[in-house]
Amino acid sequence: TGRSNGTPEPATTPASYVGRARMSATGQSLVYEARSGTSNVHRAPFDGARAVLGASEPVTSGSRAFRFVDPSPDGKFLVLGTGFLQQEDLFISAADGSGVRQLTTDGFYDRWPQWSPDSTLVAFYSNRSGKYEIWTTTPGGQLNQVTDGKDFSILYPRWSPDSSRMTFSDITNRRVVG
Repeated sequence: TGRSNGTPEPATTPASYVGRARMSATGQSLVYEARSGTSNVHRAPFDGARAVLGASEPVTSGSRAFRFVDPSPDGKFLVLGTGFLQQEDLFISAADGSGVRQLTTDGFYDRWPQWSPDSTLVAFYSNRSGKYEIWTTTPGGQLNQVTDGKDFSILYPRWSPDSSRMTFSDITNRRVVG
């Protein structure tokens, strides 16, 4: 009949994402898709001709799925963004991956982190104001909203070489603003 026979009960699964659940015709089995994933940052030396000079080596390890990474121009730090089946937050670490520290920790989507040319700020886009806007954070985690798109969302920040300006796209990708 489609009516419940009782109070719903939670079913714990061993995955960070469960979807596409289907009940068998007999009502005796439930099948579902379970996804788990990790991704880590690796580095490899290369020369000016972009030829790889050696084997790659891991910079991060573990269960976090780092989706975005940007090295600071001074070569001291990495800014890392998580995603893929987990909360999207920003992290910072030393260039060798040590000392990983969380910069944002909330329910918002913080994406596409980009270091400023002077390595003092990280720009990213986030929906923390109700729609996607460009924000910056210091390595200490001090947040500042940079844009107010009024009637459109703003994505993909890119710094000018002197850090004084930024370009970005709106969510429709019909305009680039600087």
